[in-house]
Amino acid sequence: MPFVSPTNIYAEWVYPGGVPSTMGEWWQTLPVVSDTDRVSTLRSFQENSSYNEFWEQIAITEELAQVDVPVLHIGGYFDIFKEGGFDALRQRPDKTWLITGPWTHWDFLAVPGEDAPAAVDLSYGVILQWLDHWLLGDQRASVPPSRVISFENTSTAGEGTWGAHDTWPVAGVSTTRLFPAADGGVSATAPASGECSYSVNPYDGPSVGQTGTMPHAADQDQAANEGVDNARGNGRCRWPDGGREDGVCGRTTFTLPAFDTDTSIAGPVTLHLTASITAADTHFVSKLETVLPDGRVLPIETGYLRAQLRTSLSRPEEIEPGKPIPYTIPLGNMHWKFKAGERLRVTLSGGDFPKIKPTAPAGIVTIHHGTGTYLDVPVVGS
Repeated sequence: MPFVSPTNIYAEWVYPGGVPSTMGEWWQTLPVVSDTDRVSTLRSFQENSSYNEFWEQIAITEELAQVDVPVLHIGGYFDIFKEGGFDALRQRPDKTWLITGPWTHWDFLAVPGEDAPAAVDLSYGVILQWLDHWLLGDQRASVPPSRVISFENTSTAGEGTWGAHDTWPVAGVSTTRLFPAADGGVSATAPASGECSYSVNPYDGPSVGQTGTMPHAADQDQAANEGVDNARGNGRCRWPDGGREDGVCGRTTFTLPAFDTDTSIAGPVTLHLTASITAADTHFVSKLETVLPDGRVLPIETGYLRAQLRTSLSRPEEIEPGKPIPYTIPLGNMHWKFKAGERLRVTLSGGDFPKIKPTAPAGIVTIHHGTGTYLDVPVVGS
């Protein structure tokens, strides 16, 4: 019964998308290993920046299908290791059950005798019944009623609904293809060819250093780094009078018009991008966000990709500066309801500090719009 557990610590933790993070180092401050072991582990992380034999020996992503016992995966949408359960469900759907809630990596179990749990906490009874069912053979003990028990999150912390689903993505989902345009908009129709650019700012942010994305945390509002007048405009490179000049900035944004009705997404979101860069490499950081009517911008999920590892995390490939190249940036699985009046936004930049190390090479990234740059979103009932 894995809890918030990874299947590939290279891609989920230490080098997400091949991009060096700080998440693999903060644990050194914990008194759980000796100084010698800390140094040895950190050196191994630093010396193996691409996915190789070192990581293969501890990753289980490709071994999941060999597990021949029923497994209940428990994870959180705001945890750095949330993809592990979805990996298992995809590879061994007949022996995997998945409970994913509005949790991070920290405590979310309702402990008997302690304060009354929140409505979204997980009861120990679920775990005990699972163990009684499979280990004791007690058929009176129930297992989750469906393969996937998922919490649909919203822009209001703690608000949302649990749902039971037989498949993932959930039934009734279809992929909606959205095309970012050079003017900062997003539409269902591919725009005419165009370009927009951003300068690489390795210190772009904010992010949370030790967990996954935390959209409801007050210090994670992204509006300050996305221009002004976010409640009505598209947020692209516009700054208050006397501030930075309009034009090329450190983050570029693309925003869908406000939803007329509540709209849910449930499944993996992927950004396909055609871009050219002036440097020999770059770190792509893409955020999927919701823009609220009051101007706040909440990060739902973030995807990463080191440009030289675009076709394989194992083999860096040289990049010809100035040449348009296709990239694919997975933003991961999510279950989120956009309320009427909110807007979906996708962003691109070269940093996500403090989660990502500020080591992206200096340069300009140009996004080439048209049929080769699009966002695939799993929309419920579309």
